[in-house]
Amino acid sequence: MGPVQDLNLVVCSRQRRDGPGTIGLSWFYNPDRLTPDQTARLAERYQALLAEILARPQSPLASLPTMPQSEEDLIATWESGPPAPSGCQSIPVHQAFWRQAQATPQALAVSSGQERLDYAALAARAAETGVIACL
Repeated sequence: MGPVQDLNLVVCSRQRRDGPGTIGLSWFYNPDRLTPDQTARLAERYQALLAEILARPQSPLASLPTMPQSEEDLIATWESGPPAPSGCQSIPVHQAFWRQAQATPQALAVSSGQERLDYAALAARAAETGVIACL
């Protein structure tokens, strides 16, 4: 596979011939870890960050947006989602998880590839890793 075999993404830069100070970027991604769409979104974010750096070179890097406005708008729509159905109790997600784990410990909680965890196993992992203390 080449240089990206053990990496998700490699970005190479080179000076372009179409003008002084012009840089070209080549994106090489591991198809086992990233899809073309994911790589394109990363490239859009990188381009947005570079544009902000050029627009505000004196600004601290941490203060600059790291994604295009269109993606920020999309995330904002997710955050504002539809209202909860009437009668639905609003509780923090970690409390909802622990309630579900107590009510249905043998029910499937998560799966990834061939690995499957029921709520009892997931709760045990959370307790082992100290996630309990953070919630």
